[in-house]
Amino acid sequence: QPTTDPRAILEGGALLPFGGHKGSALSMMVELLAAALTGGHFSWEFDWSGHPGAKTPWTGQLLIVIDPSIAEGSRFAQRSRELVEHMQACGLSRMPGERRYREREAAEREGVALQEQELQSLTALLG
Repeated sequence: QPTTDPRAILEGGALLPFGGHKGSALSMMVELLAAALTGGHFSWEFDWSGHPGAKTPWTGQLLIVIDPSIAEGSRFAQRSRELVEHMQACGLSRMPGERRYREREAAEREGVALQEQELQSLTALLG
């Protein structure tokens, strides 16, 4: 059953993958790389009841190190730019993360607008 209660996962729940079937495939890939390949626990194999709170289960650790300077010689940046240009030519109006960077630049330039109640709540947190 869907929930917004973070404790529900500790009581036998599970996180749903984002992105429907594609997200499910990405989730499976992570399980295969970080558990099956490394010998760590699959997500369902760990008994959370013995680890209340945010304790980390015994999991496998996988690092994938990529040196983009050796991809097609040193053409990685050029090839990446070509991909973005092609996607934009097909109608994609913005790239993932683009809005975040634009908003960050605006916040650095103009500050962050807060309503009075928000400012009071933040000030109260500071004590």
